[in-house]
Amino acid sequence: MNSSQIAKLVLFALLAVAALLVSSAQWRVVQRPTPRRRAYVVAGAVSTILLAGLVSATDYMVGRRGTFVMNLAMAAVVCAVALGVGEWWTRRPRWAASGRVYKFMTLISLHLLTVAMLLYVLV
Repeated sequence: MNSSQIAKLVLFALLAVAALLVSSAQWRVVQRPTPRRRAYVVAGAVSTILLAGLVSATDYMVGRRGTFVMNLAMAAVVCAVALGVGEWWTRRPRWAASGRVYKFMTLISLHLLTVAMLLYVLV
């Protein structure tokens, strides 16, 4: 495996982890009662910090230092947009009437698509 293939593999793994992280946060927020603003703020903050820490750790391993603020800003945008799209999707009546597995799988798919499109634009 050459370095380009390893970099693509790591980028795909970060994409998958980001989608799963945001989906898990969204899933916890959806299960709360209706006034969810505070829960969304907490979920967004925690997801942003975890994702920025993960990307910064990856950057540190390859020798890039001092990029935490940039990673934090990028993670904040990605998490905010993904949670916003997820919030819009979970308000749909058809989504609310479906089963648990379908709900979680649609959230993962939606967040994977959202994060992939945002990272394509941002990176």
